[in-house]
Amino acid sequence: MSRPYFLTGALGCIGAWVVERLLARGDQPVVFDLGGEPRRIRDLVGDEGLARVRFVQGDITDADALRRALGDSGATRVVHLAGLQVPFCKADPAQGARVNVLGTIHVFQAASELGCERVAYASSAAVYGPDDAGRDGGA
Repeated sequence: MSRPYFLTGALGCIGAWVVERLLARGDQPVVFDLGGEPRRIRDLVGDEGLARVRFVQGDITDADALRRALGDSGATRVVHLAGLQVPFCKADPAQGARVNVLGTIHVFQAASELGCERVAYASSAAVYGPDDAGRDGGA
């Protein structure tokens, strides 16, 4: 049975592969993103597969828009991959916090309020910070 999955950050590398896997299983990816070129997804699934992806333009920093889009999607499972990487956060720390912290909170709140079954969340290795092995007192 096909089911809708709500994905944030699906235009990125990991997100494109998640979309590909969902399509291969026969599920319906609903991609919530600021917009942009779905080149990575198209490279994996072709134009025919891309036509099976539902795109909703939106911003995870807008809690109301996110909640509406998730509710309208009919999805009870969310894959949250949206985030800004270190160079962008360093250039604009406030925007980094809005996207990576508040945006993530918005995703979890919307999923909770709408009764979603599951939220899968991924992060890059950057979440661990620099390697402390060579420093005194490092673990």
